[in-house]
Amino acid sequence: MMRKMILGVSLAALSACSMAPKYVRPELPVPQGWPTGDAYLRRSEASLPSVTYRDVFRDPRLQTIIAQALVNNRDLRIAAANIESARAQYRIQRAELLPEVAASADFQRRDFGEQFGT
Repeated sequence: MMRKMILGVSLAALSACSMAPKYVRPELPVPQGWPTGDAYLRRSEASLPSVTYRDVFRDPRLQTIIAQALVNNRDLRIAAANIESARAQYRIQRAELLPEVAASADFQRRDFGEQFGT
């Protein structure tokens, strides 16, 4: 029994010894700074042109088909309902961050009448 225990402990100790070389992390091929120039300037959404499908597809029949597809698209309606549900859930969770205001009022009137001589 003692022999098996010594063998097990020595095998566990030897398994902790590693002959692999130490890992040296390679340098990452990432530039030191952001690229500059006109191509990398941040554009605001206001400077982008507003293009709708009606501007791209000029055929009135095609525009009618696209409009019908948008109106009758169940997946689109489900997605819109899911977005509305998520917004409502967000408003509910956000309400926990607001302060709570509570007020109460109480009024009692007792008429003892002739009992106390008033």
